[in-house]
Amino acid sequence: MTEPRYSVEQELDPDYLRKLGVYVQTCARIELTISNVICAVEKRVTETPEYIERRNELRSFGTRDLISAFGKTAAQLEKGNRWRPYISELTGWLHRYHDARHLAIHGVHVQREGTVRVNARPKGARVNEENEYSMSEIDQALKNADDILTALMRFYSEIG
Repeated sequence: MTEPRYSVEQELDPDYLRKLGVYVQTCARIELTISNVICAVEKRVTETPEYIERRNELRSFGTRDLISAFGKTAAQLEKGNRWRPYISELTGWLHRYHDARHLAIHGVHVQREGTVRVNARPKGARVNEENEYSMSEIDQALKNADDILTALMRFYSEIG
């Protein structure tokens, strides 16, 4: 085993740090893909100045606003489009769990006996909270995020 290269590696397991990095990057790609989906549903031509400007505008939205804009794309799809109900369902799920990304990025993570405690201030809260998660909960959150990204990328490839 090699010596920790960074201070945080003395406190957090390398496997957990890898999962955290994968989760954070998956969430970032979800946000980018949502922005691309919105542009495609709005029938913007990929990588034109108008497309890039709109995508950048969407990327500057707060998480709640981006999710709401994504939810509105369902109404812009034809009634029989197979993605329409999925977008509505996914929008609800994203609204319920949108704080997870914020807490993962801004929280201080501490591992103890098979659990991780995350100390962070949720958006809109006045004080920090400490929440404890089992490794199975963390693995499930990572799987959920990956499933969402996979579906969004498939949807985008069909309409983009």
